[in-house]
Amino acid sequence: MTPQIWDFTDYKEFLRAWIDSQPHQGHGSKARLARAALCQTAYISQVVLAGAHLSPEQAERIGKFLGFSAEELDYFLLVLQKDRAGTESLRQLFLKQIQAQHKQRQQLKNR
Repeated sequence: MTPQIWDFTDYKEFLRAWIDSQPHQGHGSKARLARAALCQTAYISQVVLAGAHLSPEQAERIGKFLGFSAEELDYFLLVLQKDRAGTESLRQLFLKQIQAQHKQRQQLKNR
């Protein structure tokens, strides 16, 4: 089952789950993400496994590659901003926005 971005508040965890959900234990998935992001496969590995981060432009390309709707792409970019935040106060600001989107999505889901 393909993971849904809405189930994550960490974009790296989402990417790991997406890779793991792909056929053949994810073989070649990082290369496909790298082509979509216009970067090297090794950089995607660093993003997924270590301290490197995607740029917003790379995240947008990956979101389009993954077929995100406009709302999913907005959420993906918000989670990216939270993870890239340089201060705890900025991280908390983005986290509040993420929680507000979760609440709004839950209300729409219940209708």
